[in-house]
Amino acid sequence: MKSRLMFLLLTLLAVGVASAQEAAPPAPVLMLVNGSDIWASGAAGLTPLTSSGYTDRPVLSPNATRIAYKVIADIGVQALQTTGGLTSELPSDIEILDLGTGIATRIATQPPDATFNTGEPARAIVRSAPAWSPDGTMLAWTEDVAPEGIRRLVVHRLGVEQPQVLAADLPRQAGFQQTLPVRWSEGGIALRSIAAAADAGALPVDSVLIYGTDGTLQATAATPAQGEYIYDIQWIDENGVDKVGILYSTGRWDVVDPASGTISPLVGSPELYSRSAPDGLSIVFGVTTLPDVGAVFTWRVGETPLPFTGPLEWISIAPTGDALAFADGGAAYIWRDGVLEEIFGTNSFNVSVADIVWGPTAWRTVA
Repeated sequence: MKSRLMFLLLTLLAVGVASAQEAAPPAPVLMLVNGSDIWASGAAGLTPLTSSGYTDRPVLSPNATRIAYKVIADIGVQALQTTGGLTSELPSDIEILDLGTGIATRIATQPPDATFNTGEPARAIVRSAPAWSPDGTMLAWTEDVAPEGIRRLVVHRLGVEQPQVLAADLPRQAGFQQTLPVRWSEGGIALRSIAAAADAGALPVDSVLIYGTDGTLQATAATPAQGEYIYDIQWIDENGVDKVGILYSTGRWDVVDPASGTISPLVGSPELYSRSAPDGLSIVFGVTTLPDVGAVFTWRVGETPLPFTGPLEWISIAPTGDALAFADGGAAYIWRDGVLEEIFGTNSFNVSVADIVWGPTAWRTVA
C-alpha cells in the first residue's frame, strides 16, 4: 500500500513538474532598436527593456537570466547634445539587467570629478562592450582612462563593488577608438587590437592578445595576411580544442592556439550552435563573392540556405535549439522548420532592428 502511494505521489510530482515546464513562457528575442535601446519580443509583443537612447547591444549571460551592456555616461550624452556629434569614443558605463525582474544595475560608472568636452582636460573612462565569463559569475571589458592615457583590461565579479585590473598596459590603438573588443571562453580572454605603429607612416598592427584570468599575457598573434583585415574574433571549438577564431574581411577564418599564439587555417567550417541545446539546430557560416560587391557572408541550416547575408551579431538561436532569429533590412524574423515569420512590429518606419540575441550560443567546427 505504501509503495503504491509513493508511486502515485511521484507520478503526480512528475506531471506537475512537466506542466510547469510547459507553462513556462518562451525566451524573448532581444534586439537593439534604432541603435540606441534594447527591446524584447515575447508573448506581450515588443517591449523596451532600456530607455536611455544610448545603449549598446546586449550580451547574454551563460544561463540566459541577465544581459550586460555598455551605455553612454551622462557626461558623454551632454557632450553629444552640445556638439551634435564627436569623432571620439564617449565616456561609458556598464549595466546589468535582470531579465526576470527588469531591474537594471549600473556596476561601472564615471569618477566623481568626471568631465568631458568642457574645455578642460578630460577626466573620464571609456569602456568597451562587456563579455561574460564562461560560468556567468564575472564580466570583463577594456577601459581607456583619461587624462592618464591608461588602457587596461578589467574584470568585475558579481557582488563585488570594485572591478579588478588584470592588465594595465594594453597597447595604444590606431585611430580614435582606444578600447579593445573582448571575447571570453574557457581558453582565456581574447582581445582584438589595432595597435598604432611605432614608426610614423607605417600601417597599424592588427593582432589578437590572449590573457589568462590571472592577467598573464598568454599569447600574441599578429595577422600577416595582406589585403585583409580582422572583421571579428570568436572563440571556437576546433575538434575539441578551444581556440580563437579570426574572421577576416574576405570571409576566411584562421585560428589561434592560446597556448602558443600559433596561427593556422581553420579546419572545417564554422558552425554557430545553441549552448543549451547543442544537438539542436545549428547554422553553418560561409562566404561567396559577388561582382561589384566582393565577399558576402552566407548562412545555412544543414543544406538549406537562409535568406540572410548579414554579420555575426545579427543572427541568434533559440535556447530550445529549434528556431533562429535574424535582423535584415531593419526588421526581425524568426525561421523555424523552413518557415520564415516576421516579428510583428519590427517592420515599422520608426523601428530599425540590428543586433539579435536569443539564447546562449557558441562556435564549433563541422566537416
